[in-house]
Amino acid sequence: MEDMQREVRPIFMVDDNLNEFYIAERCYKMSGLHHPFRHITSGVDLIQFLQDADPSHLPHVVLMDINMPGINGIEATRKIRSIAEFEKSIYIIILTNSDNPRDYFDAKEAGANEVMTKPDSIEEYRDFFTRLKTIN
Repeated sequence: MEDMQREVRPIFMVDDNLNEFYIAERCYKMSGLHHPFRHITSGVDLIQFLQDADPSHLPHVVLMDINMPGINGIEATRKIRSIAEFEKSIYIIILTNSDNPRDYFDAKEAGANEVMTKPDSIEEYRDFFTRLKTIN
């Protein structure tokens, strides 16, 4: 009964590329997830939202693009993890098109739970979102 009353926390996609978000949103809808899916265009905006938000509106998962203007996804992750209440409460996945091992190392060191190459097909994106159902 308690699980039924617990609010479903949203999934945030932080990416400055609107086309990437629209593709991800379509695939998200195909996955059957029931979390609200929100878009934020920068790491700075995400950090501001987290600091101002009511705890019940905090994201369950953040999909963070690695390359964004202002502060990149690695630095945004580092800043989020430096705030005590967000140290463990938000699952962060850094998404990249890079195959540079340094990016993967830096993202994990900054506090990302996962680092992965952005899906490059509708099927991969849909499967990616379906897998998010297992994140608690």
